Amino acid sequence: MRYIQYHIDAYKLVFKKGFMNLVKLLLFSVILLISLVIPVLTPIALIASVSFFKAFLEKGEADLFETLRGVDMTADRYLRLLIASLLQIAVIGAGYVLFVIPGVIFAFALAPLFYIITMHPDITTSEAFKSSFEMMNGNKLNLFMLRLLGAVVPMVLSLIIAIFARLVPFIGMILSLGYTIILPLIFAEIMIVDMMFFKEISGSKVSLEPEVIVEEKPVKKVKLPKAVEAPNSEPEAPAEPEQPKE
Repeated sequence: MRYIQYHIDAYKLVFKKGFMNLVKLLLFSVILLISLVIPVLTPIALIASVSFFKAFLEKGEADLFETLRGVDMTADRYLRLLIASLLQIAVIGAGYVLFVIPGVIFAFALAPLFYIITMHPDITTSEAFKSSFEMMNGNKLNLFMLRLLGAVVPMVLSLIIAIFARLVPFIGMILSLGYTIILPLIFAEIMIVDMMFFKEISGSKVSLEPEVIVEEKPVKKVKLPKAVEAPNSEPEAPAEPEQPKE
């Protein structure tokens, strides 16, 4: 039920602000999908998508051009993001070569990689990979279930379209066209669910802030002269002489 609630909340958010918000969401999703298949644009697309959908999650809407203008992309950062992206592909690809299952595990273990990099721009590539594995430790199955549920809507729609295409080809063609238009919105909903999930587990699974260790230095005791050892104390009275014993 908890997994279903994620998707219900995400779809409410998608359709909450009206037609123009849907157009922005649709436009950004199309640009993102195109950019993801062009390797040189992939790092920029991933960073922009995290920023866009994070803002959408927090405010219920996001501005496409404001998001693109807000992406801080220097040559050095782009190179680091490109290396991270290529390493991610290489690790997942190597996992798929090793009997498929390791590839699936690596794909889910590295799912929040660019979320982490976006939230912490100064993090190194090695730290981002380590943090991603730590964040997804014990959460890979949860993300799998979320994405499996996210596939239910497109599967049901595809089945309905296939039935109408068989029985009434004209209606099936219209439904197929409509499905093509709303497909980016379904992709956007899945991205929003990912943002919800990563935001929830990032606070509890791993801390990206460097640990500050304060060493306690031993305090040296300084022995003061008797004259200043106890300035406020009263002088001791002289001891009385002992009486000789008879």
